[in-house]
Amino acid sequence: MKKLSKKIIIPIITAVCIGSLTLVCLLIFSPHKLSELEQISFNEKTQDIAYFLDIFDKKDEISDEAKAEIPKEQIEETEKRERLLDAVGFAMQLNYANTGGNELSADEIVDIIKKHLDIDVDSDKMHDEMILQGLSSRYVQYDEEKDKYIFRNPYDVKKVIALTPVTVYLLKSVKSKGGEYYAVYDKYVIDNPYTALNRTSQDDILHEHSINDYLNGHGTPMSIKEVITPENIVDIASESSEVEVVYKLEGNNILFKEIKK
Repeated sequence: MKKLSKKIIIPIITAVCIGSLTLVCLLIFSPHKLSELEQISFNEKTQDIAYFLDIFDKKDEISDEAKAEIPKEQIEETEKRERLLDAVGFAMQLNYANTGGNELSADEIVDIIKKHLDIDVDSDKMHDEMILQGLSSRYVQYDEEKDKYIFRNPYDVKKVIALTPVTVYLLKSVKSKGGEYYAVYDKYVIDNPYTALNRTSQDDILHEHSINDYLNGHGTPMSIKEVITPENIVDIASESSEVEVVYKLEGNNILFKEIKK
């Protein structure tokens, strides 16, 4: 057999190297789906965020028509302020749901935010006048004398609770790419919380919060959300839509980054 000439060997080696490099790049930079065990771990680490995704899942505060008339810098400043206000609302509601406490200091709020959300915040920003003015829309009030932020639970009237839909996000799939996670959730809207109570009472699901407490005005919708599963939701609500959420890996924490529009 004749030996291959250098003119033939070099192009072959070059092609193999390029192919191998391309494959490696695809493996590194293309999203890959998490395994079942990895997805379970991801779900556990991000569950607190999933319970309150409806805080962030909303239409832009500024319409496209208005954006055309407003300077870009002003729009960005408004969006940053709204994002921080949402983050404060998240921290206060999560704390209230888990502890029953309705007061937090600026440092305590910042600590909760930094463990869950990819947002630039510190105690000084918490005392910004524009932030303090916007807190009421998140059911939060700043007590200057105490230097504390107080959560006013909006779910404290039975009639209001009965008429307030509960939005639930159930994790469907997750892909990972370059230190970020792209999670797809099935979003459901439960119109009647009593339907959820009647259906979930048939299931033996471990839960920390009482749905009855919530229905009596002493809790949050988290008590319903934590007992909703892909199996029982079909008897409670119809599927509304899919939502893609981007998370960021930061040390041992997986932080909420944004909801893709």
